[in-house]
Amino acid sequence: MEFKLIKKIILAMCLASGISACTSTATVDKYEGLADASRERSARLGELPGTPDNLDAIRNADQQAQQYESQAHHARKHSSFMAFVTDAIFDLILD
Repeated sequence: MEFKLIKKIILAMCLASGISACTSTATVDKYEGLADASRERSARLGELPGTPDNLDAIRNADQQAQQYESQAHHARKHSSFMAFVTDAIFDLILD
C-alpha cells in the first residue's frame, strides 16, 4: 500500500516537471524570436546613415538581442534539466 502511494507521488512530480518543460520550450521559442527581431532591426538600422542616433539605436538593438539570447539559453538549460529529471523518474517507475 505504501509503495502505491509513493508511486502516485512520483508520478505527480513527473507530470508537473513535464508540464514545466513544455512551458519552458515555448519560452525558448519566444525569446529566440525576439532576439531574431532585434538582430533584424539592428541590420535595418545599419543601412541608414551613420548618425549618432542611429549608432545608439544599433547598439541598443544588439544589446537587447543579447539579453533575449541569454534568456533563451537559460530557459533551454532549465528545459533540458527538467526533461532529464522526467526521464529519470519514468525509468525508476518502469523498472
